[in-house]
Amino acid sequence: SEWSDADIVFSNAICFSDYFMQLLLLKMAQQLKEGGKWLTSKMPEGYQLWFILRKTQSCHSSVGRMEYFVLERNASVYQPLA
Repeated sequence: SEWSDADIVFSNAICFSDYFMQLLLLKMAQQLKEGGKWLTSKMPEGYQLWFILRKTQSCHSSVGRMEYFVLERNASVYQPLA
């Protein structure tokens, strides 16, 4: 997928492995524009290299209570290799 034009990307990642989240984190860091938001249900380790945590929100879902995280791309923190 290509996310360079996206303002917001949503991932309901409760079943994603930690390894897959790391791959997704790197792809988001490479492609999401500065200020772009990533709304995810699983917090990837090391997100602080490229993102700022803007909000944590708890809500009800069909599988029970869920927590979502709003991460904002901050290009001034670190630029990954393309």
